[in-house]
Amino acid sequence: MLPPHRRTPEALVLPKELTSLAEHTPPMCGMPSADSNSATSHLLLPGSESEAVAHFDLVIIGGGPAALAVVSRILESRPAALYTEDEHRHLHFVHRQRTRSFVPKKSHKSTRFDANTERSVLGDDDAACACEGRFKILVIDRCGEGFMGLWKRNFNALGISHLRSPMFFHPDASDFDALLAYANQTERANEGTPDQLIDQIESRVAAVRVVGQEAKRRSKRSTSVPSDRAHGSLPHLIEIPSVVGREKSKHKRKQQQQLLGKSGPASVHVNERDRRDYFTPSSALFGCFIRRLEEKYGLNTAAVWPSVQQFFNASASDNQEAQQEQPVTTLHGSVKDLVWLDGVQRCVDDGLGNHRAGFLLELEDNDPVRNGSVVVSAKAVVSAIGAGGKPSIPPFLTQANNAEASGSGTGKSAASAPRGKGWMHSGCLAWEPFPTPRQGHRSTMVVVGGGLTSAQLVVRALESGYDRVILLVRGHLKSKPFDVDLGWVGRYSNYLRMQFWQSDSVDERVNILRTARNGGSVTPTYAKLLSRLEALGKLEIRTHTTVASATYDQDWTLNLRTAHGVQEIRADYVIAATGAETNFRNLTFLSTLQRTHPVSVVAGMPLVTADLEYRRDVPLFVTGAYAALQIGPGAGNLGMMRDSADRIANRLVQLIDPPQSQPARRQTTARSQAESAAPTHFNFDLLSIEA
Repeated sequence: MLPPHRRTPEALVLPKELTSLAEHTPPMCGMPSADSNSATSHLLLPGSESEAVAHFDLVIIGGGPAALAVVSRILESRPAALYTEDEHRHLHFVHRQRTRSFVPKKSHKSTRFDANTERSVLGDDDAACACEGRFKILVIDRCGEGFMGLWKRNFNALGISHLRSPMFFHPDASDFDALLAYANQTERANEGTPDQLIDQIESRVAAVRVVGQEAKRRSKRSTSVPSDRAHGSLPHLIEIPSVVGREKSKHKRKQQQQLLGKSGPASVHVNERDRRDYFTPSSALFGCFIRRLEEKYGLNTAAVWPSVQQFFNASASDNQEAQQEQPVTTLHGSVKDLVWLDGVQRCVDDGLGNHRAGFLLELEDNDPVRNGSVVVSAKAVVSAIGAGGKPSIPPFLTQANNAEASGSGTGKSAASAPRGKGWMHSGCLAWEPFPTPRQGHRSTMVVVGGGLTSAQLVVRALESGYDRVILLVRGHLKSKPFDVDLGWVGRYSNYLRMQFWQSDSVDERVNILRTARNGGSVTPTYAKLLSRLEALGKLEIRTHTTVASATYDQDWTLNLRTAHGVQEIRADYVIAATGAETNFRNLTFLSTLQRTHPVSVVAGMPLVTADLEYRRDVPLFVTGAYAALQIGPGAGNLGMMRDSADRIANRLVQLIDPPQSQPARRQTTARSQAESAAPTHFNFDLLSIEA
């Protein structure tokens, strides 16, 4: 237990080089200087605020799990607790004053309970409010295929049957065990072992081999993806082995060792109450759970969201009816530019006649045929785009692209593309078909990377008809259940996070982040599967290996640098599973804001406030991987996205004022004193007290 006097710091200590840089770089709150006119956004020009065709209280950029977690937390009237009462004493960012809910309902009536207590409610005159008491939210996503559309595309492209995360990692803010409860309610809580998953993948690879041999006799080759029926025979819950017993605290393990002495090894203590949490849900189960979550909050469940032009070109009455039916407006498109107006020199109109500080956002369609854009305004913005950076491409592939671009005269854009002749980055698979092997000879694919995606690509390549796969890893092939150490995921994860949050040094936090993640890794299940495939001669794993040079002429000739010198191999195709660059400065839609309102960036991550706010005077919130300096190593995981959403929601309640046409709530002195007291979990202080 942490000492009572230890509290998380209000501000972090920057490295010396960043501190000196910040002192000599004052923020630009007005118009940009003359030397930057060439890159000036037209949204900074006077009068551009009049171009806004709509106003929203909140705009969420991205439609992935981080965005859904924020929406769920905002729309949930009874969010689950994330910290214990004792931890509340140490966390400065949870000491908030209780205020109104985000989405008040018209049906609420003022009800008195006794002389000293009155429930704070809205009256019948709410109908006069132009927004009808709603908190207007816009979610815009470049995929536009529902919430977590890109997530589903990647899972389908790689043929992933089960997630890596445990059962309590999900975006539902109402219940910590919501996914497990849903599995039981829908009778999909059948459990299985990792060996069942391994055996089925082996059988699929063997079946492809038999089909391939028959196809050669018919001068054909089967390259189709195995159907979902193969995944359907697996249990919906696959156990994560050797995790529950390792949850014991270090003190408890040491105590058991001392008691046993030399009599034998300490037995693994398994807490059966937690065992059900440490199963990985199937992709089908998790997809249905997300669908149920969308229906629960009245979100748009359509397979394809309307485009920007399609939505705003419709009549105003149609848009108004759509916003009344659903609490969240969802669009398919992207944010081209974003600027902040401070409310002094320039303001935004909230649609109710109020002029205040706010954002101007330029939205555009991802369709090259529709090249128009639309300007909207917002009180606050949440960036929930994940890494959002450009793919990290190995140097030998960049050199191959440069040679190809210079030979064809296509220019720099082609040289920096995430794919080329005979290769692609794994991020392209969501939009491109999986490369098929050539007919008539034995085909070989090279996969570069040491993470779980590379292991999944090995399986995908063998199922697609490749005869052999070579996996290149520059270090050890690490194996662990999750992408961060177990201590950040297990039962005692709050203890490690408390230690992380109590550190006020940015350098120390960065070191903790790197140590906890320690590069890419595969799960023990996939590590065992790769060993079996290697024993069958279908896979060759080369660790401590990098590519010194490569040439492509119908096939690849790769010179590998190993501990034993340079070796040459040949391959038909190369896929780089090397992730994406995490660099906040490379986000193009924030380039104008970072120029006018700069913020410190350390290790590619912005130094945001404890509420995940870009700056205290700029209500742009960051969630996902870019919030790691405040959230911790698991900021990009499903579980920690709930923590990010909780911090953002608490700050939004303070920032977003109710419209002036909305009647003020009445409250008594007793109610006011209750709100100013320390917060309680599960909003017990807001529950009705019946007479």
